[in-house]
Amino acid sequence: MIKSKVGIAWDRVPSLILDPARIPPEVTVKGVSWSGDTGRPTLFGPGRTDRVTLDAWRSTHRLQKLAFDMACALTRELVQSPACQVPAQALFPQILKLVERSWRRRIECYPTTDRLDVFMNPLLRLGNGDLA
Repeated sequence: MIKSKVGIAWDRVPSLILDPARIPPEVTVKGVSWSGDTGRPTLFGPGRTDRVTLDAWRSTHRLQKLAFDMACALTRELVQSPACQVPAQALFPQILKLVERSWRRRIECYPTTDRLDVFMNPLLRLGNGDLA
């Protein structure tokens, strides 16, 4: 039941580790060619290899905007719950503070990762426990 104030038991919230070994921040891609011997796809052959990184995504997104969007989505979901008796305008500032605190204190970044990465879909699902 949500009556007036929202809180989190921080001692029970695990950290989310942004590990480039699980979701790499950069990959090398190449168009697929077809092997003449077997007829199977192969990466060997003509064509250039491209490097794809998260830099473009990171440069177009601000951490504050993503936190605001996440707080909006969480507030919308909580307000629709029958257990919530708090109006959205009172709930949103509390949720926003919790979201900001969680990405400041509960996200561990390895080199080549960034706190922004947590708002990308695979990592967002990982943070919610959907991925193993």
